[in-house]
Amino acid sequence: MRLFSSPAIATQPDMTEPIPLQNATELLDRLVSFDTTSAKSNLELIAFVQDYLARLGVQSEIVPYQDGAKANLFATIGAESGPGIILSGHTDVVPARAEEWESDPFTLTRRGSRLYGRGTADMKGFVAVVLASIPAFLAKSCSRPIHIALSCDEEVGCGGVKPMIPISHEPIRCRSPWWWANRRGCRW
Repeated sequence: MRLFSSPAIATQPDMTEPIPLQNATELLDRLVSFDTTSAKSNLELIAFVQDYLARLGVQSEIVPYQDGAKANLFATIGAESGPGIILSGHTDVVPARAEEWESDPFTLTRRGSRLYGRGTADMKGFVAVVLASIPAFLAKSCSRPIHIALSCDEEVGCGGVKPMIPISHEPIRCRSPWWWANRRGCRW
């Protein structure tokens, strides 16, 4: 399976329909509630995501890391092979020192129009948007695969992603969605 290819990805579905913000916010609330500080396990969060994907009919693979106290998750939506896109994020967060927080860092808190919680900007917010987008991806019958890769231990050297690399079975040529959009006028 090749994840990226140098030619433009043809026949991409129209992803311009808005994703319900409430769904992403509800998912973010749940993701923030998992204390996945880099020194701790992320298995509960990974189990939550795997269950969420299964309820949508998306199979995923758990990729254990180190002694099994942490894990990565890899899933594919749409075609199983051919060039596609990978949406990759990490599940660990840096430690939260209580004196630096006005609220519990593992409880999503709204203040005005902003949401606060450990990981909201790096990267649980992104993961929540990806998860909330899956029903739209499924409804569009994508001709190219959309891969989801969630890794552990990014905050302590990116070691967690390494066991996921062999899953692709082919070299990965990375291009950001912004590169494709600017070069080919694609919408993601």
